[in-house]
Amino acid sequence: MKLIVFSTILTSLLPTLVYCERRIIVGSLASVGQFPYQVMLEYNGKGMCTGSIIDDSWVITAAHCVVFRGSRPDNYTVRAGFVKKSLGEGQAIKAARIIIHSDYGYSTQPGKHDLALVKVEQPFKFNANVGKIGLSNDPWPGKGGRSCTIAGFGETEKKKSKKLRYLNVKVFHGKKSCPCVVKNRQLKRLVCLAPKSGEGACYGDSGGGIICDGKVVGVGHMIKDKRCKYFREYISDGLIDCGSENVYGLYMYVCPYLDWIKQYVPSAPATPESCHGNIITSSVANLFLCLCIIKIGCF
Repeated sequence: MKLIVFSTILTSLLPTLVYCERRIIVGSLASVGQFPYQVMLEYNGKGMCTGSIIDDSWVITAAHCVVFRGSRPDNYTVRAGFVKKSLGEGQAIKAARIIIHSDYGYSTQPGKHDLALVKVEQPFKFNANVGKIGLSNDPWPGKGGRSCTIAGFGETEKKKSKKLRYLNVKVFHGKKSCPCVVKNRQLKRLVCLAPKSGEGACYGDSGGGIICDGKVVGVGHMIKDKRCKYFREYISDGLIDCGSENVYGLYMYVCPYLDWIKQYVPSAPATPESCHGNIITSSVANLFLCLCIIKIGCF
């Protein structure tokens, strides 16, 4: 079973962006109501990414799911409360507003604030099949991996699945948690799946959540090769093997961004002390630079 991470790839050979989509492959079939928070983000009627309902009018997803297609809300529909695409089940609500993290920027380097919030035109009608999920503000429990769950519409034997599937995964955070990611400031913003043969990162469903202990811990960000090669290189070479033990998925760690989310979604928890200092935004960097210049000028 292979997980999905939806990473946008810019190649030097093409004038357009190529979207690398992560998908759950094989896995277990989900039942109706098993993942009531799970949504599909549709662009002009076509399912492009997933997301998680975090309030009656708000969904969290990845910034790259919306920014490269143009972030006009009227192009997007959020579909919730279904497990099979073809039946037209559930609730389909137009997007009213899209908030992209102000420091997000496309890069093959991971951890570039790849988060977005989507507000729908009218609140979801919560029932047994549609509901919200909380955002985790719990400290990361030690150095070991956590047992978590991901879900999405993916591929089985290279055929697109029309049914929601899920996968239990092992998730890591901190030093040495993400192979080939060495900068501490990046690691603080990421959680990563353990590479495993037959299970891991592939195309499809970006923006979906990693759920640990019943709360969203991470949002689907990108895929990477633990041998320190990006899929941008493999795509042009035709060497992608999503089932390889060398491939793993990276997720944006939600905890450091809770204060940012709370600006728009008041019901979200605040960033705890354990996660403060994990992100350096452009405004903080500029302030630091100004202070350095002032200090030098006073010498």
